[in-house]
Amino acid sequence: MNKILLVILFVLAFLCGSLYSQNDLVYQVNKVDTNKLNTTQTKSPTGAVLRSLALPGWGQYYVESYWKAPFFVAGWGTLVFFIADNHSKYMEAAKEYENYTGTNTLDKNYLFRKREYFRDYRDLNALYLLGVYIISAVDAYVGANMFEFNVDDNIAINYIINKSGNFEIKFTYKIE
Repeated sequence: MNKILLVILFVLAFLCGSLYSQNDLVYQVNKVDTNKLNTTQTKSPTGAVLRSLALPGWGQYYVESYWKAPFFVAGWGTLVFFIADNHSKYMEAAKEYENYTGTNTLDKNYLFRKREYFRDYRDLNALYLLGVYIISAVDAYVGANMFEFNVDDNIAINYIINKSGNFEIKFTYKIE
């Protein structure tokens, strides 16, 4: 009876030793790692938005939409220029209006409207700049979320007008 118990313990020890041996454990870990290996590079949506808020176009560059980045940078630069230009012209017009000492109400009204014109366009360009920031941030966020999206040609939908003038939709799916 003791010999049978000893053989059973020996077999269990052998089986347990082989189950937890270092070679098998490394093999199992490597097997799991290769199956779950993700070769695509992911982009952080938060990082893309923060970059876009720092400078419009930087988020597009981060998510590798290189062709969009110059449009956002050019829009940002143009609007910043117009805001600065209209602000300086507003300050000059405000000084003219404050320093006017004449009694002609038409001239005073003209100076008032000139001042308000530059103020309005400065504020309007600031609103446009806010729009550029928002659109840039949203585009960068969507670009980061869709970075891994598969755009291969396995699924396609086409439309044609046949010889009889009817509209046809063609759906193709390639199995590889």
